[in-house]
Amino acid sequence: MRRRALAVAAAVIAAVAATTGSAATTAYTALDPGGVTEFPEQVTVNVVYVGITPNLAQVGAELTATSSPVIRYREFSGEPSDLGIRYTYAYNHVAADAAWRNRLYAELDRLAGTATEPLTLFQQQYNDESANERTLDGAKNQYIDAPSVEA
Repeated sequence: MRRRALAVAAAVIAAVAATTGSAATTAYTALDPGGVTEFPEQVTVNVVYVGITPNLAQVGAELTATSSPVIRYREFSGEPSDLGIRYTYAYNHVAADAAWRNRLYAELDRLAGTATEPLTLFQQQYNDESANERTLDGAKNQYIDAPSVEA
């Protein structure tokens, strides 16, 4: 039974090799046995500006163009930590209009709960520093759950 299965497998391999040319000349360009296989990935990122008009040249200079994830624990064992994944970012800058901005702020007001902690020193310094630059009341400390805002 085993010989018959091997003979059938050999016949299938020979048939595939005959129809595709030669099995010895087949090259797999996406795989690198024993090495790191490169997986480039293009990611579009929407950057939405709410209530501000940014200097796009300055913002663009500060945004990263590429990144690669690294598995940190492998570095301690001497294994390669490079996964071969290469992200390239394409940024789409969008300014939110007044209607969208007002809906967002209304939703933030709805979601906000009063925090039990007083303002931190850094929050108070921010409020003192920027009191003339904004019209929002920063004197009270509120808690807004980030996943709720994202939803």
